[in-house]
Amino acid sequence: MSLPGLALRAPTDPRHVLVALRGARVADAWLFTSPAAVRFAYAVAPALRIAQRARVFAIGAGTRAALARHGVAAIAPERSDSEGLL
Repeated sequence: MSLPGLALRAPTDPRHVLVALRGARVADAWLFTSPAAVRFAYAVAPALRIAQRARVFAIGAGTRAALARHGVAAIAPERSDSEGLL
């Protein structure tokens, strides 16, 4: 059984995601909200490169670990929610 919001799927047409990621290469900051977000970003854009000067934020330790597997050092709050990130 699948409940809305409990099953994550990659977009069926990732072209709009690729356009967004191309523009984001020059971003000063990145925010990843889950390990799945990291997985999907690299599935859609395997050659994704984040500028060395950019600050990368992860919502929690799991997301930070997923980014680390791609060689990205991220800042994660002790409290794994939006208030902790703020």
